[in-house]
Amino acid sequence: LRVIDVPAAAGGRILRVLMNADENRAVALLAEPEPEEGAGSVPSPPPAPRAGGDPGRHWRWRQLMAERLAAALDPRRMGVEGIYLIGSACSGTARAESDIDLLVHVRGDERQQAALLAWLDGWSEALTVQNHERTGVWVRPMLDVKLVTDEDIAGRTGPAALIGAATHAARRLPLGPDEEQPGS
Repeated sequence: LRVIDVPAAAGGRILRVLMNADENRAVALLAEPEPEEGAGSVPSPPPAPRAGGDPGRHWRWRQLMAERLAAALDPRRMGVEGIYLIGSACSGTARAESDIDLLVHVRGDERQQAALLAWLDGWSEALTVQNHERTGVWVRPMLDVKLVTDEDIAGRTGPAALIGAATHAARRLPLGPDEEQPGS
């Protein structure tokens, strides 16, 4: 990894990165810096909320992001047995202001759980920004994570009761690059 001072190396230009989360693509380019807001400049308005359009786009995006999160997780390092999607993203009723509800089945020690929660906080913040860019709506935190243990699942207590439930069941997400979706 090499860190450089882009404006110094590029004649005052800045590196601008444009990302499309829907297509998992990004492009970087050198651009002239925008004038700072202040005397003689007019501040640009915030992006307008994008209402209307496909009513299913909110829950589909949330499901896709939950699947990507689970696929990016190293379950052994984080002490995770499973990740389950619940709530409006799972039922297909999520709106622009909806969060993403996850149950995380943990078996790891305290150190692993602390690392997991920090990792999930990073995802939550990134998804908060992406949701705002897509919809104009801030949702903080974007991830609503509930940790469940073997005992919670065996006792069918609290949100763990949704795992294997007959109605409103939690949907298991494949973990890491090697786990296949159940039933596939």
